[in-house]
Amino acid sequence: MAPIPHKSHLSEIYADATPQFSRYRNLLTKFAEQYGGNRAPDLLLRSPGRVNIIGDHIDYSYFSVLPMAVEADMVMAIALDKDSQSIEVSNVDSVNFPSETVPISKDLLQIDATKSDWVNYFRCGFRVAQEYLKSKDIAVDSCLTGMKVLIDGNVPTGSGLSSSAAFVVCATLAVLQANDYKDISKTLLTQLSIRCEQHVGVNSGGMDQSASIFGLKNHALFVSFVPELKVKEFAFPETNPKLAFVIANSLITANKHETGPVNYNLRVVEVTLAANILAKRLGLTIPKDGNLQQGTLRGVLEKYFEKQDPSAPAYGVDVEDSRKKLSKLSEIVDQYFGDKKDGHTTEEVAEELGLTVDELKRIYMTTYPVRYEKLQLYKRSLHVYEESKRVLDFLSVLESSTIKEKLPELGRLMNESHYSAIHNFQNSCPELDDICNIALANGSSGSRVTGAGFGGSSVHLVAADKAPTLIKALTEQYYNKRFPNLTEAELAEAILISEPGNGTTLIEPGLCLD
Repeated sequence: MAPIPHKSHLSEIYADATPQFSRYRNLLTKFAEQYGGNRAPDLLLRSPGRVNIIGDHIDYSYFSVLPMAVEADMVMAIALDKDSQSIEVSNVDSVNFPSETVPISKDLLQIDATKSDWVNYFRCGFRVAQEYLKSKDIAVDSCLTGMKVLIDGNVPTGSGLSSSAAFVVCATLAVLQANDYKDISKTLLTQLSIRCEQHVGVNSGGMDQSASIFGLKNHALFVSFVPELKVKEFAFPETNPKLAFVIANSLITANKHETGPVNYNLRVVEVTLAANILAKRLGLTIPKDGNLQQGTLRGVLEKYFEKQDPSAPAYGVDVEDSRKKLSKLSEIVDQYFGDKKDGHTTEEVAEELGLTVDELKRIYMTTYPVRYEKLQLYKRSLHVYEESKRVLDFLSVLESSTIKEKLPELGRLMNESHYSAIHNFQNSCPELDDICNIALANGSSGSRVTGAGFGGSSVHLVAADKAPTLIKALTEQYYNKRFPNLTEAELAEAILISEPGNGTTLIEPGLCLD
């Protein structure tokens, strides 16, 4: 399995290292000032945010996604203190992210998931790494190594570019490295960091962590989760003009922790309930897996076709066959849920599953509490199957040698994805819709919400020569109107042209900043 790469120069990490030199100098200067003398970090590491090109909210149903890492990232400089029983966590932006000291002991670190606290993300990484090390008979009856951590992150919080994944990946890797556990593959780090945000009540899938860890410059990632985690890297085709991705932050903050009961976590519950009702109606026994350990829509698809023809190829083996299977499941969703397009009541779902209302809530809604008026099983399951097919369609277009004009077809798929985000998964918002409409009228071939949604960012596929026109239109018609007091620096952070970037990196001691 591929190890976490080590690099000794910023040009090996970033497409344009020039603006990074002053940033790293500032980080290392503040580190020395804060932790004494001319002290250099014992560990220096970074992990990026990500943008999902297509395939949102299907990873926790175990369907493949198509993200890429971005260059915005989280950087951690760390001093080890083997005599300390605490972790000091500080940020170069101490005004918005005040320092905290986290006591540690031989016992598993406890995390208060009800508290919205930026340092909780480091606690998550520590806790997951601590559990793993104990499973390897490391520090079973002793305290892990104390640390002093200084962080510089430029992935905007709540932007939909997964600053939280970048944070927990760095934290998990830092704790493992600090305790002399060096046998860390990209796959292992992904498997561990996927668990992190569940400790703060977010029922996340694995797309964000996979993209952050496996990212590769100038490549997108086709990420599959079952039967095992696999990441296929592929370069975008050469076109004239070149393809570009413009990322526009709506500046509507999407806090997964605070809004989980009505947004993210509720969607996990809805797709899980849909899977179980479909399985019961189709006479299927599906694996008890997924975030709630009650089954997934992927499980329904696999067991349905296994029942139809046990000798048929498994889902995922052949792309064309998989696309047909997803289309069939979309038809089945319409057949069984089409009369409830406005949603199911709690009582109706309980009756479908042969449960009392109390049993339903205990099994599906206790670990991650949710709030709702009706459960939208039709819309959520239809989105999952159709979006999963769009991912495969997108991949097929990219790999096709016969489709000459790829941009319009890729754009169409992205636009269909955003339509589903508005009407089926309902994870867009008016501001994101406004951005997408402006972009499509000014050169974008495809525009959609990216990531969890409910605010955050959008991604726009555009011919590179049209990107300046698109950015100008968004500046004038969205940002200047809705946020007239934005500074030039804030605007530059809100809208940018992004290239696929490198993933998680351990930076060698003696980093050259010349």
